[in-house]
Amino acid sequence: MTAYRIRVSQEYLALRTAVISVEADSLDEAIEQVASGSIDTPDFDDESWQTGWTLRSERCEHAGVENLDKAAPDPTAN
Repeated sequence: MTAYRIRVSQEYLALRTAVISVEADSLDEAIEQVASGSIDTPDFDDESWQTGWTLRSERCEHAGVENLDKAAPDPTAN
């Protein structure tokens, strides 16, 4: 048997949601304040964010020498 290098690529859709409290005279005003940026949303790494991942596609292909220029960079390489 021969060992083959196979690249697996997965594409995901990530949906992040957070629930925040906004003081306003009406619901529409509260939504507008957040949408316009008048009210800050939680920081990216804030624990209030919930993330859902949906696999959109998966592709498998040969990752041999002829495809090295298309290979993803090695994050451990210096």
